Amino acid sequence: MVFDNQSVQDKSAVAALLHSQMNLSYSDLRDNSQLSRNRYLVKTYVIEFTPGENSSITDLNEDKIETLFSFKSKKQEHHPVIQTTGDRSLYVLRWKYNDNDIEAYLDISPVQNDCRFWFLDSVSKADVLDIVIKKIINQSTELDRIWIWPSLLKEFTQKGQLRGFDLTYDYRKFETQENISQAEYRAEVEDPPRQVNTRPVEEECESTVKELKQYLTLSARGGGEVSDALHELFQTDSLQEKVVPSKISIKYRGEENSIQRVSQSNFAIETIQYDGKFVVKGTSVLLHKELVNEIRSRYSTKIRDIEKRHIIKIIGKEDKITDAVGEPLYFNFESKPIENLIDFCKVVFSGKDPFFLWGVPREVDDGLIVHSIDLKTGSKMNFQIYRDVVSLSLELGSCGNSVVRFFTNIQQSFSCRITAEDADGVSVF
Repeated sequence: MVFDNQSVQDKSAVAALLHSQMNLSYSDLRDNSQLSRNRYLVKTYVIEFTPGENSSITDLNEDKIETLFSFKSKKQEHHPVIQTTGDRSLYVLRWKYNDNDIEAYLDISPVQNDCRFWFLDSVSKADVLDIVIKKIINQSTELDRIWIWPSLLKEFTQKGQLRGFDLTYDYRKFETQENISQAEYRAEVEDPPRQVNTRPVEEECESTVKELKQYLTLSARGGGEVSDALHELFQTDSLQEKVVPSKISIKYRGEENSIQRVSQSNFAIETIQYDGKFVVKGTSVLLHKELVNEIRSRYSTKIRDIEKRHIIKIIGKEDKITDAVGEPLYFNFESKPIENLIDFCKVVFSGKDPFFLWGVPREVDDGLIVHSIDLKTGSKMNFQIYRDVVSLSLELGSCGNSVVRFFTNIQQSFSCRITAEDADGVSVF
């Protein structure tokens, strides 16, 4: 493979490259309303690394990074060319995909002694890069996205001047499939997930499926009125469960005590997606890094708190259990009860994107129990599912990111009014 840039050897060189690209792309869009040929916006992906059973953080080296960031497409394997640098926590990754050269800069520096959350920066073509990143993450059992829950994304609209937002609510995957019986469903899911018939339900049952078509997509860009529009949407009763931000765009000038805030010429126009992708243009890469670091830090703290408080640790041996430490999480569905528990399980525990959970439901009283496994992290997650509440117990070794992925995608696709609470009724998110 031939790539133009072979000079990146440390993080200051990466920062200089990103800073230059941010300024040039901002100038292009300001002066010409479009980017110059072969110029693309700066993108940062925050990625979570959960080591498998036979690996650990200390095993990270050039070969391991190559394995983690390889993927298959149309039966062809794609392996990145890895360039090491003078910094052991920085790697340059290069792929060739569909005649496109892709280059990215992987920063695996720890945050708050947590080495799981990495930055992947790039100035390559977005549509190709997004495909590559999606294939890598979806095919990996050790890499995942971060999943910014809606209330946190909404909180970051206050970090600067709101320039735009996207709402993407899609309940259609949960629509009632009236003629799929519990027995038929079990017959489907008893096979491994990758062997399940993946034809759309509409294709299999097109004459009997009742399509409710409950979805809402909305995109807004502009000045001060954008903030007013979003506020009005949040206050509209009929849209309460559907007004869930999937993307926000702000003009960020830094925190009050930020050294970058001293100059009004310093800013970053930042687009933040709920799946951990950041797209930026502007005049200060340091402000971009400041904002992304804050989200990564907040996210890391939440993950560690979930793992500390909600993983169930059994004290004693199997024949003599003396105590248990930890408590379940409770997801409150009272605002939008689950109409059909089996159909709900069909979506959530199919092993498919975005939940990546697999399990077979078992009836108990007026609910279902599902002993599920997270196909991304191997986490063992035990659900009790009723119409108005879902409880979740995490087994030892579970990853907190599995919980956040479940919660964020339930809010994005079922109802943003679903809440998560601890045993005392205190909000978890």
